[in-house]
Amino acid sequence: MPIIGICADWDETRLRSNLPNDYVRALLAAGAVPLILPIGGDETTWQKMADAVDGLLFPGGVDMDPQLYGEPKHPLTNIPNRLRDDQELFIMRYALENGKPLLAVCRGFQLLNCLDGGTLHQDIENMVDTSIDHAQFSLRDADIHEVALTPGTLLAKVMGENRVMVNSRHHQAVKKIGQGLVASAHAPDGMVEALEFADGRPCLAVQWHPESLFEKSAAQMRLFDWLTQAAEGNA
Repeated sequence: MPIIGICADWDETRLRSNLPNDYVRALLAAGAVPLILPIGGDETTWQKMADAVDGLLFPGGVDMDPQLYGEPKHPLTNIPNRLRDDQELFIMRYALENGKPLLAVCRGFQLLNCLDGGTLHQDIENMVDTSIDHAQFSLRDADIHEVALTPGTLLAKVMGENRVMVNSRHHQAVKKIGQGLVASAHAPDGMVEALEFADGRPCLAVQWHPESLFEKSAAQMRLFDWLTQAAEGNA
């Protein structure tokens, strides 16, 4: 059974690392061993964290620091946790350089986009002309809108569908796509909903939350199956 490291969120009120249990349950259902990676340490620690696992999952959470993609902070952008940003960006780059498969969700999707030159719309409602309410945070597992998967992409191959229904719990979105990445799914309003590498590296990133949908959607479950199988070297 492969070990999948899940980068933890941070609870500022209780001063502790935490993680929604849906990520753990989804990986267990896929046959993986989840290992939560707490926030803290330095680059030496973070490298050892990445070396200890077979694959990585980067979950949702607070907005990343806009300074990391060269923009001033918008008033509606969350107060960033720069230690979490620095830790996850280091682990993400290290994993990609060393061929470890990774799945990035929501915030993780946005981090991947900004790893090399990508940027974000810091608040969809104020910056994007769309009729879709993407920031439906209270509807954990609701089908909010459809996404169209790009034929021939790794995502389309893994999910086995041309279109899927997704939840939508984000107020930021991709503006400029990062270097080496291609969009592999779009919302009806044209918003980028998934990313992967053009060179075929074992990496999938989605803006929605499949960990809240895996029990009712076989297509969403296949994302966690893929990560588990890729970590075993069988994808």
